[in-house]
Amino acid sequence: MNDGLDYPVYENFKNIVSEIDVVQNYASTAGVIMNIPHIFILTRSSMRTSSTNSLMIGIAICDILYLSILAELWIRNAYFSDFLCINVGSYAYIVSAWILECLRDLIEKASFWLGFMLAMTRYIIMKSSGRADKLARPSSGYLITFIISVISAALSGWYYGRYYLEKDQNLWIMWDECAGYRPKVKGIRYFLVMDDAAIHSRSHTIINAISRTLISFLYPIIGVLLMVEIRRSAKFAAKKLKSEKSATERYHASRMILVMTVMYFLASAPIGALDFINVSEIVTESSFLRLSLDHSAYLMSAIFCLNSASHCIINLSMSSAYRNTIKMSWMRSPKSVKIFTVTRIKSIG
Repeated sequence: MNDGLDYPVYENFKNIVSEIDVVQNYASTAGVIMNIPHIFILTRSSMRTSSTNSLMIGIAICDILYLSILAELWIRNAYFSDFLCINVGSYAYIVSAWILECLRDLIEKASFWLGFMLAMTRYIIMKSSGRADKLARPSSGYLITFIISVISAALSGWYYGRYYLEKDQNLWIMWDECAGYRPKVKGIRYFLVMDDAAIHSRSHTIINAISRTLISFLYPIIGVLLMVEIRRSAKFAAKKLKSEKSATERYHASRMILVMTVMYFLASAPIGALDFINVSEIVTESSFLRLSLDHSAYLMSAIFCLNSASHCIINLSMSSAYRNTIKMSWMRSPKSVKIFTVTRIKSIG
């Protein structure tokens, strides 16, 4: 994998890997469309009943923000980066790109750790057998989401906060071909600068590598523990509660979280490995690994997009509470609406 490839093979593989960018673009757009109704369902009162559901709301918000940023950057790069009638070095353009890149890095960190905390929280609640009432409250999920978001913001801000703007010596001048749009104008151009960029960039890569690798190591452990606890809890519910429906609901909810845990592991493991290979500086030019590293950002985004898009499908297929909330929210009959209204008026009076 680290051996140099023949030039024709290298070029063919390079063209294939370059298509990852296209996959990322379409996956981000599809993910945004799928996550809008997903967030709507998760935020209904019938779903906001536990800390695990609160964490899923946090994950869904991270998903849609990350995917929206990718879609915006796609449009920006596809339609404006080479459009010489717009000053892409303007203050507003550079600062907005800077903020979006920082948010993308922040959200990616937070999402993976929220996925782990989702599985960990579910495991602790199941293991405690009713003795973790405080942890099971929705407010606990919101608190965990807030803490992880603050830590992720601190790590991303440490790196991206080191950038500062400098003016370009040369003014931006509109091309003559753009005269049909508006009078020919000039403008100031800016660019981002970081002192000791190589050192800080390497440190940032190491931090990301440690975070992703640690997550990749912890996900299988919590996955196995959760799987064992799912089996034990399902047997306990069937025996003690004497309710097959209750046992089935517990089993499906925990199994859904287990599937999300597996998806998060598959998304984080390869990128964590590539990060460590990148900082080791032992990669041969024109090799499979070099190509993978050069396109690791696109690969990471494409995997994240597919993982984010899967959350809606996983919830829909494995959560009866999720499906029931959809029925209550969007498939309510006129009769049920009328009864609800009358009951509401009576309670007020």
